[in-house]
Amino acid sequence: MAQLVKALRSHRRDPWFESRCAHFSFVPPTEARYAITPNPYGQRHVMRLIISALACILAAGSFLHATSAADSSCVIFESPVAGSIIATPQCTISASVCGQVSAVVFEAHYPVADAKGDTTLLLGRVTRGPFKIGWNTATVPNQLYKGMSFSADALLRNGEHVLKTVSGVFITDKPVSTPLATIPCSASEGYPLFSRTMSEGRSPLSVHLSASWTTTGIRFIAGAEAPGIFKESKRGKREETGLEICIDPGISRKPFPPPEAFRIIVPLQGKPFKTTFRAAPGPQGTFDIAVDSEQCDCPVEIIMESPKGFTASVLIPATFFGPALPDSFGCNVIARLSDDNDRIVRLSWIDAPSSTVYSPFLWAAVVRLPGPLYGNLAILGLLAFGAGLVLALAVGLIVLFIRKRSMSFTKFEQSEEEKTLADQIYQAIADSVTSKDLSLAAVTDKVAVPPGKVERLIRKHKGKSFRDFVMFLRVEIAKERLRSSHSNAASIADSCGFRNVVELEKYFRKFCRTTPACYRKDNQVT
Repeated sequence: MAQLVKALRSHRRDPWFESRCAHFSFVPPTEARYAITPNPYGQRHVMRLIISALACILAAGSFLHATSAADSSCVIFESPVAGSIIATPQCTISASVCGQVSAVVFEAHYPVADAKGDTTLLLGRVTRGPFKIGWNTATVPNQLYKGMSFSADALLRNGEHVLKTVSGVFITDKPVSTPLATIPCSASEGYPLFSRTMSEGRSPLSVHLSASWTTTGIRFIAGAEAPGIFKESKRGKREETGLEICIDPGISRKPFPPPEAFRIIVPLQGKPFKTTFRAAPGPQGTFDIAVDSEQCDCPVEIIMESPKGFTASVLIPATFFGPALPDSFGCNVIARLSDDNDRIVRLSWIDAPSSTVYSPFLWAAVVRLPGPLYGNLAILGLLAFGAGLVLALAVGLIVLFIRKRSMSFTKFEQSEEEKTLADQIYQAIADSVTSKDLSLAAVTDKVAVPPGKVERLIRKHKGKSFRDFVMFLRVEIAKERLRSSHSNAASIADSCGFRNVVELEKYFRKFCRTTPACYRKDNQVT
């Protein structure tokens, strides 16, 4: 009632308020004084007043509710938002507020292992804008799977409080050590991945897991010792026990499962089913992990070994991983066993508390070892082609080597006739080497030998064509004259049979790797 009176006084001139409570201002005093008389008309007037008062109370309540709703929208969480991943030790917590806010208190709420509830950490109190605060995450462990939450408690100038919360914030700045395992290509046996034992109770619980791969998929083989599953009280609840195989095909290392990650649940009784995960941000800064389930056709073989435990073999088809089996993938396997007290106990490959075992950030990396070459026809064909190519290349090189050796032997096997003919050709060239009219036709006419045979003999014995051999002889003569005379290059080129200085320099560079001028400078006899 005190709040109602306060509202009536504070909003006395509000048009909306007065339109609904105007009768309080126009009630004549005389009518109010005579309203209690037994006059029937006065009783009706009293009833009208009571009804009007009730309507006014309802209107004031609606007005106060509208004012409160407006105040709740006065605070908006800016950072972090739902689904944020904090990978550095420093982060900023901030909120956007309206002018009615006088102070904001920031708090962090996160779960701790073996604790019943969340731990609340006071981050600070801000009394003026900007309403933000820096926070060092060093004292908080990694927050995975569902993350942690932050709250901003805003104090309004009228003394009221507005609380805003954001959840699903993940912290991954702390280093972790994740297992690394390899699996062979085998249709039967696999490499051991892990063993876990829990010794609480009269009957210890244990699980041993191995895995291998084939072209059809990944096979997991688990052997568990859990006598409790054979108790009469658990025979009808075997669907609660079994294996959970979590797979991340891309090793994303995200704090919560990505859309491509999946989990195969294999109960000891019933059909296996596949679950996928998806992030589900909600209104007002909420965040959750939605799980979708469907039955799958994974080949499963379970052998109950009473009274010891069971052995389970599960083949995850290659199609579950995508177009092809990845060379490596993230993995965690959880065995759900029954203890002596009929409780379901989880033995996980990844030693982590509660739901964080479903975070790919902690999962092991499993690497497929190369398979045998004979199992892949494409590789066999490629190897056969490569071997044939190498063999053909080797045979070709041997033949080429033999031919070169035979040619080198025949090069020095000259008959007396051929030697005499070669000497005649060289002498004919030497007699006219400085003449500009020297040509192949002139030499063949002089020695009476066909031009082709002259060309072949020169190439065979000198390794040059007729023209290059003539130019080589002229360069040698020019070198001698450059060393022993002071004639200019033009006169030397003319006297040696070159058409001009340009031709001299061309063949000088070809055979001596320098110019006539440089050669004379380095070799002239003083």
